[in-house]
Amino acid sequence: MKHFRYLFQNPDILVTLAEELKHIKNFLHIQQIRFQNCLATAYEIQDEAYDWKIPILSCHTFIENIFKHAYCDTQQKQLRIAASIAVYGAESFLMVSISDNGKGFPEDALTSLNAPIGPKDGDVRPNPDNADLNRSDTHIGIANIRQRLYYLYGAGQWFTCKNLPDGGACISMKLPAAANTMDTE
Repeated sequence: MKHFRYLFQNPDILVTLAEELKHIKNFLHIQQIRFQNCLATAYEIQDEAYDWKIPILSCHTFIENIFKHAYCDTQQKQLRIAASIAVYGAESFLMVSISDNGKGFPEDALTSLNAPIGPKDGDVRPNPDNADLNRSDTHIGIANIRQRLYYLYGAGQWFTCKNLPDGGACISMKLPAAANTMDTE
């Protein structure tokens, strides 16, 4: 029930990282029951990152995908969520990474998941040549997140998917600060 409240009672496009993490924790509680407590979750969140505003469901989508694609039912599951603020020159960024110990991304999928999504020839829409992200049968959640990040932050954002050397997958996002993306209270 909390899942639907988060989705439908929140009229904002952006939520704080704290709100997104609360929603993720509710989802993970359900997964703990489903997998009989075979889930270890580590949070490495810098205090200043909690108030940073991010697109709603931008982290949750990856958590949900982990349980849909990465794990077999008998596997001991490990999940790590990290977020910190990085400063490059005069600009601040929220750095987010989400990793697991699942089976990783298929190698052929990594090419399309990491393909450029920016405009082509002055077009303000995501790159139409990246057909894999526009297919209706695969990577819909990731394509949606990538496109929303591009629309909100333009070329200032950064996103990547990779497989980890010891198994599992990791997604990383770099989101720039903007006047409408941070709580300043």
